[in-house]
Amino acid sequence: MIVMSWDHSRDFLSQHKVDSHGSERWSGPLSTYDNNGLLFFQRWISHFCAPGFFFTMGLGMYFMATSRMDKNNWTKFNVISHFLLRGTILLIVGRLVDMAIIPELTIITAHNQTLFPKPKNPHGSSPSPFHGPQWLAPFLGIFEVMTALGLTMGTVGILVPSLIVLERKKQNAGRILSVLLGIIGIALSTYLILSAQQGDPCGPSCHNETALFPRFVANADTFNEIGLRFLMYPGAFSYGDIIYPLVPWGSLTLFGFAAGITFKKESGKAYKLTGIFGIFSLIMFIILRFFGGAVVGNFRGWPRHEGSIVPWIAFLTVCKYPPSLSYILLTLGVNLGLLALLEKLLKGIKQGQSKMVEVLLVFGQVPLFFYTIHFWVLGFIGFFVRWGGKGLPIAYVMIPWLIMIVGLFWPCRWYLRIKQQAKTDSWLKLF
Repeated sequence: MIVMSWDHSRDFLSQHKVDSHGSERWSGPLSTYDNNGLLFFQRWISHFCAPGFFFTMGLGMYFMATSRMDKNNWTKFNVISHFLLRGTILLIVGRLVDMAIIPELTIITAHNQTLFPKPKNPHGSSPSPFHGPQWLAPFLGIFEVMTALGLTMGTVGILVPSLIVLERKKQNAGRILSVLLGIIGIALSTYLILSAQQGDPCGPSCHNETALFPRFVANADTFNEIGLRFLMYPGAFSYGDIIYPLVPWGSLTLFGFAAGITFKKESGKAYKLTGIFGIFSLIMFIILRFFGGAVVGNFRGWPRHEGSIVPWIAFLTVCKYPPSLSYILLTLGVNLGLLALLEKLLKGIKQGQSKMVEVLLVFGQVPLFFYTIHFWVLGFIGFFVRWGGKGLPIAYVMIPWLIMIVGLFWPCRWYLRIKQQAKTDSWLKLF
């Protein structure tokens, strides 16, 4: 959560916009990060957040569902209804946090500027994700990670009770099916994206040609095209961008669900297995980057002979929108390794040796509350920052970011105490 808030602070407050120098999309100019290692790193570290969210959501869904089914006698209908409700709430929160650009929009309007800077050529990609009427931007301008989390919560939530029952009837059956569904989702995404690239990841926008759907910059106009944007091909539609497609990201939640079964049944060696899989994923990432080319799942970067002229930056530049196989191996590898270390950190807390981790866990226990509040805090800070200029140098962004983190600790701790005292079925538990 803390690292994620840094990425958003950079978006709201920094002078430098990664999108203005390319992006990490499956189509269009690829970001070079100005061939600057520091600029690359401050963006790259945020790559690990979204996969961690989707994976741990799967973990949490398993533990929550089994607990309610065993202790509260919840039926399949109760479990599915709960996840559909939570998914709907995540979709609503996604709209609420996007409205945090309203203060910045006020400044832009006051300066007679626009949210929609034009690309350098008529066929190119605009650095702005917003395309439609400017007043609609805060409401329909961008469908980001919270939208995908909500759709995933509802979709996977429908499967959860059946997977649990299957696992209880036949050992490992639910776990294996969950992993297989995740692999199928990633394989399907990989095949369709590579096919749509037609051997040219940058595509028409780099050749002064008109891009056609499903290319990222080509507007999805029909109902079917917009549906495909939400499911598989991230990109533009009439009012903005749909960034996180359901199928590849939901696959990570299915992996997390399978991991939840392992943690429940084999808790003694679960962390060790997590560490082993993390190391294995990182080794496979390196092999894929060196030998996979475009065939196995390198949507962008060094294996496709594009990106930064700095070799190590190009090597680590992976496609996030949608997540390529190389991106998934890299980010899950690191996240699984960190999860394996978590056991030792938690033991340190019990022994009173790690107060800092104890403080950070406060944010982790009220993620939705923190996520919503920090967006609006950044929106209002951005209002004052941009009133007199275009933003802060990237190094100076760290000052308001740290102030915000420290300041939000007490509201998060206050809400955590309320949440802990609430009844099991209280709506406060949803946040």
